[in-house]
Amino acid sequence: MAPVQQALLEATHRLIEVCMRFYLTESEIAQLLQAQHHIDPGLTGAVWLDLQQRNPDFFRAYHLRVVIKDQVNRLNRLTALVHHNVPAPRLPVVATGYGDACGCFYASSAVPAPSSGTGHPD
Repeated sequence: MAPVQQALLEATHRLIEVCMRFYLTESEIAQLLQAQHHIDPGLTGAVWLDLQQRNPDFFRAYHLRVVIKDQVNRLNRLTALVHHNVPAPRLPVVATGYGDACGCFYASSAVPAPSSGTGHPD
């Protein structure tokens, strides 16, 4: 193989590894390398396939990480959408005693003392 071709293959390999640190998909990597480094997507695909054949376990785990990254991004977008579209809840004013002016009662954090043993309060 000519030295220029070997250098291009090695550069493509290194660039794929750099892109994989950001959990990009194969197609995202091919598009990025074409746009930024003018590397043909066919060459990127061939190097990807070679790497995948050499390291099948790594690529199975990598694919799962890419799927998880996608799910986290979707959840974050949905959460942001809900946050911006749903008004903040109006919380009721809670009295500090057992009851308030409207007759509402709230649970006390104190545990009541045990009764005399008859099963009925004293």
